[in-house]
Amino acid sequence: MYFPGDPLLDRDGIHHAVRDPAARARLIAGRDPAGPGYHWDVVLGRAVRDVGGGHAVTTTPSQTIGPYFGPALPASGTGPPVLRGSVLDGDGAGVPDALLEFWPPFARVPTAADGSYVLRTSSAVPPYLAVCVHARGLPRHLFTRVYFAELPDDPLLAALPPERRATLLALPGPSGHRFDVRLRGERETVFLSF
Repeated sequence: MYFPGDPLLDRDGIHHAVRDPAARARLIAGRDPAGPGYHWDVVLGRAVRDVGGGHAVTTTPSQTIGPYFGPALPASGTGPPVLRGSVLDGDGAGVPDALLEFWPPFARVPTAADGSYVLRTSSAVPPYLAVCVHARGLPRHLFTRVYFAELPDDPLLAALPPERRATLLALPGPSGHRFDVRLRGERETVFLSF
């Protein structure tokens, strides 16, 4: 949501990524006719409905998550690749529109058309990274970790049987470590609840 007259609106990548002028106008809050302040209607589905005061809105496409607009995402870093892999669905196919968040360092990395991703950073890499996965069809994001080595004193790894523990370990390779996120099926990645 944006407010009318926002001086940063002209430089906002998401606002400019919406090509349809009517759709772009729906991203801006309107003055509330009932009193001071603003109103903004969030409408899901595919209908035109009256929102009161003789105003009708056309709905936006119903989506669980996304779409993501490249200009609005922070760069994944400029250093060498430290981690690469794929986000895979239950059939082992790549998920082309997933978004991975890594801490530390904070970075957001979208997947390519084949479901692959590359995390680059010039920062020192800790023993493990926290990962948050956003993907089409997920009603909520998923949390996991990626470990660059097995840590014998880590309570999470110690609590898992070896076959489940293996889903959290990145494999070393000549161009950085590899870590695939498997959303379902055989060798599904261990996901955490908070």
